[in-house]
Order: sequence, then structure tokens, then C-alpha cells
Amino acid sequence: MSDISQKNQEEKNVIDLLFQQAIALHQAGQLGQAEQLYRRILQTYPNHTDANHNLGILALQAGNVAASLAHFKLAFDAFPNNPQYVLSYANALLNNGYLLDARKIIKAARQRGLDSAEFKSAQRLIDDAITASLQNPGPTQDEWEPVYQLFLSQKFAELEPKALKLSDKYGRSGKVWKMLAVAQQVQGKPFLPAKRRAAQLLTADIDLHFNLANDLHQHGQTDDAEALLRAAVANNPGNAQAHCILGLFLGNRSRVLEAAASFNKALALDPNHIQTLCAMALLMNNSGQTKDASAFLQRAIAVQNVPADTLFVLAMTLFNLGQFEPAAHQFNRVLEINPLHADAILNLGNVLMLLGLKDDAKKCFIRVLEIQPGAAVAHDNLGWLQLHEGESDNAIASFRRAIALVPGWGIPHGHLGAAYLVQNHFAEALETLQQAATLMPDSADVYCNLGIAHQGLGQAGQAGDYFKQALRRDPNLATAKIRLAELDKQSGQATQA
Repeated sequence: MSDISQKNQEEKNVIDLLFQQAIALHQAGQLGQAEQLYRRILQTYPNHTDANHNLGILALQAGNVAASLAHFKLAFDAFPNNPQYVLSYANALLNNGYLLDARKIIKAARQRGLDSAEFKSAQRLIDDAITASLQNPGPTQDEWEPVYQLFLSQKFAELEPKALKLSDKYGRSGKVWKMLAVAQQVQGKPFLPAKRRAAQLLTADIDLHFNLANDLHQHGQTDDAEALLRAAVANNPGNAQAHCILGLFLGNRSRVLEAAASFNKALALDPNHIQTLCAMALLMNNSGQTKDASAFLQRAIAVQNVPADTLFVLAMTLFNLGQFEPAAHQFNRVLEINPLHADAILNLGNVLMLLGLKDDAKKCFIRVLEIQPGAAVAHDNLGWLQLHEGESDNAIASFRRAIALVPGWGIPHGHLGAAYLVQNHFAEALETLQQAATLMPDSADVYCNLGIAHQGLGQAGQAGDYFKQALRRDPNLATAKIRLAELDKQSGQATQA
């Protein structure tokens, strides 16, 4: 055997051993460790069909139906006559709404001789779903795929008209209304009618109901919001997540005892429900019960074999509690399992910024943009670092990209205005900051910078007015105080002269 052949055989033996270990962990319910090993295998052998297939199963177990589809497809494409690959892929297509494709896969497999009772049952299930869809139709795969790709690339201005057109054609498709609501909300447009319709159609989507409830509360419709979540709990009484979501809503309304009661119901159903444990930690901390908060947090940290997305919730809780170094550790744990978890990389960058590790933070934001070029927050955060490193031209380019992606988001407008001030481009700053003030009318920093822009243009009276407006929003804003005092001093000297 040649040295190359021997090396290849040794690598194969290592991969086989890793795969057997992953299966053992998977069967033992240690999902986080199993996922980590499967992904480690795919780093060396991206076309390892069994690893892809089992990652698809893990994704289903974590409730991520869309992710399961990609893994099952890779396994099926490699071995289309493997019965388990066929059934798993067809089931994923069915759960993603690709009914005709699912039927095509099963029908072709049966014609190739894969005609066991499981395949006959699968075809009956798909046929029943197609019959039901004719009564409550949704978009075809060809219609949905371009919309979904625009969503993934965060091109919401292009997405909205396409989703609106689909909503006219498929008025009883919950996922269409949900997508339309996302596109409208991100752009700062009226979105509640679309999101309400989505919630009516997607009664089992607990997170959607929670988001809608928060939106209704912000629009002064608190009673409707609470009724919506209580209905979701009534429809899903054995769902720990439903009780947790109601608790989060009540906690955000400062109804601590009722929130704790909902969280306790969730933990009675699932004592290791990490989102609820984290929510209880935040609730106790905000109530001044730091010892109890720490106990719940330690329970969450002690839960073993946690999938990446659930571990991300724990990392964000630590972040929100100001425990930045432990949060960074947990974000890195997420990335050990899934190196492409863009939200974990983004928030790791945020933590590193707060820890003063700006170079490492910058690398995180650049990595996010390699994975998701349409991540507006990453563009804005990268621009902020560039601005503070003296790279104002690069910063301006980054802020403009963020604004182009999400025109209705005020923060990058404010940052872009600040970048123009650094370059003494006062007219451009004024125009941009006026847009920022429209989008963020309560921001003292924006009004202060408007004052600086007017001051730079020699418009002392208007500058003073904006500094005063900034101080009404934040009486302790030092820059506004100093600038206003300077203007008053100059005004007094001019009067004396």
C-alpha cells in the first residue's frame, strides 16, 4: 500500500470512528455533542451522506424543518435508492410545503421498486396533504423559492411586492402573510394586518404569536395582545414554549408574579427548558433576587447536550445580564457546534467590542458578512469600528450598505451623519441626521449632532435650538451642554462688542 493510500485509509478509519461515536451520542439523546461530531465529519468529507442525513434528523428534532431539508437533499442526491434517504427527504419536502415535489420523489421511488408499506403510507399522507392544499392553497415551489431567497439575503424592499402578490393569490397561506409582515415591518411600513392574518392561519407558531403580542402592546392594544397569547396557551396546553412565551410577555409588562407562574408551568412540563430557565434568571435579577437568578442560570448552564440554537439563548441571557466573558464563552460553544451560526458570530462581536477587543470584534463582523452579505447590523457595527479607527471613508460605505438594506432603520442613519461630521461635511450630515431624527425622534445624540451640523454651517441659532432639544431628551448629555455653553458665551461676547 502506498503512503497516500495508507493515509487515506487512516483518515477513513478516523471518520468511521467519529461517526459511530456521533450515532451513540445521538441515540443517547446527547444532541449537542452529536451535532458537533457530525459537523466535524462534514468539514473533512462534505459529502458524507450518513452525517448529512443524521444532521437532518437533528434539525427536525430541534424544530428546524427548513434546515433539515438541505441535509436530507444532499444525502438523497448521493444515493436516491436508499429507502431511508428517500423517505426522510420526501417528509422534509412535505413539511416545507413542497407537496408536488414530495409526491414526485415517492412516486419515482415506488416505480424503481421501493414499494414497501412505508412508501405506500408516505404517498397516502402526501396525497391527503395535496387534497387539503387544494382547499387551502399555498404557493408552488417555483413561486416561493425566489421570495425565500430574497428573505435570506435580507432584500426586503424587493421581497415586499412579491409577497404581496402571493398574498392576493393565496389568501389562506399563513407563511405568505408572515413573510409579507416581515418585509413590511423591517421597512417601517404598516405591518399589523399582515401579521394578524398570519397568526390566525398559523395557530401553532408560538413565536409568531409572541412577536405579534409585543407589536400589539407597542401600538396600545395590550388587552388584545394578552388574549392572543392566552389563546395560544389554550391551544397548546402541553407545550412548555407556549407557557414560556406568555411568561415573557407578562414579565415585560412588569407582572412578575403572573410571569413566574407561567414559567413554573413551563418548567413543570420540561424542567430543562433552557429558554424558561434563562427567563426566570432575568426575571429574578430584575426583581433584585440575584441569588435566585444565579441559581436558575446555573441550572441552564448545567443542561447537557444542548443544540446550538438553544445554547444561543443561554449566551444571549448572559449577555443581557452583563456577564460578557461567560457570554463570549457560550457564543464560542455555539460556534463549536455550528461554525456558520451568523447570529452567534454577530453577538460574539458585540461582546468583544464591549470587552475592548476591537480587532477580534471586527473579524467577527467581517465573518458574518461572508456568511450573510445582507446582514445590515453587521454592516453598521463594522462601520462603527471603522469610524473609531479613523477609517471614515470605509465607515461611510458600511453605513450606506446598512441603510440600503433596511432604509427604515434609524441607527445607521445616525451613524452615517456622525461620520460626515468627522469629515466636516456638514451639509451631508444635516440631511442624513434629519432622516435619523424622523426615524428616532427620542434620540438625544441625533439632536446633538444636528446642532453640531448647524454650528458647522455657521447657523448658531438653529444649532442652539437643537442642543436644547437634545438636553430635553437627555439632561446629562455632556457634549450638548458644552456646545450650548460655548454658543451662549459667543453670543454674550458678540453682544458686548
